Amino acid sequence: MLEPLPAFFGVCRVPEGGGLDTGGSFSQEAESTVTFENCLSGGGARVQKTFTQGRNSSAVFRSCSATLGGGGLFTDSFSQAEESTVTCENCWGAGGGARVKENFTQGRKSSAIFRSCSAMLGGGIRASGSYEQEAGSSVLFEHCSADRGGLSITGGTVRHDGSVAFEECNASNTAGGLYMVGGQGQFRKLLFDRCDADVAAAALAAIAAKGAEAELRLEELSLLRDSEGNGDDIAVAGKQLRTDMEKYAPT
Repeated sequence: MLEPLPAFFGVCRVPEGGGLDTGGSFSQEAESTVTFENCLSGGGARVQKTFTQGRNSSAVFRSCSATLGGGGLFTDSFSQAEESTVTCENCWGAGGGARVKENFTQGRKSSAIFRSCSAMLGGGIRASGSYEQEAGSSVLFEHCSADRGGLSITGGTVRHDGSVAFEECNASNTAGGLYMVGGQGQFRKLLFDRCDADVAAAALAAIAAKGAEAELRLEELSLLRDSEGNGDDIAVAGKQLRTDMEKYAPT
């Protein structure tokens, strides 16, 4: 049986999609690997429709940047199959490591890592639609920085049945870790470690907008170390906000 060969895009520079630019979708075969490194101007990959990872596949975006969209990946939707991995390191753009316009989906036992990425909104991920995470999957935001949030969600629905961790993320404005505007968020396991914000909400901010209520439900929340920033770690505002926590582990 033929095995899939790794694909590598390095030192690329074009206006849109520094490494890859397609008006359709991009799919990785099972157990395949793709790497985008030092891709400039248009970021690592610009995929008009859906970027899909097959089972046990790997995608790496390293040291990529874009003026618009995501420094690593800019796509309508992103989908991870079971046991696949995606890593964004040292990427910057309007949407940080990844700018996802519609849906971000993680399959069972998949993982996503955003390390040292920066942006105006969502240093790691900026998503405008839904973010679905199946059981056993994980996402880590480490040393991500933005005006607002390591993960920025605007509207839509967030359902996380795995784990979400923010480590040493910071915001020059509000929400060093998670910034959520409108919509509904449900998290099974949420962890913040040494996240800071210069203005408010060092860890998390949930805000109602344009008549849409912000609803937040947390099953397990961990704040491992106190913030050095101003104000509280968590700020919520809206008519219908819930924080139903089975476990709460502050410092």
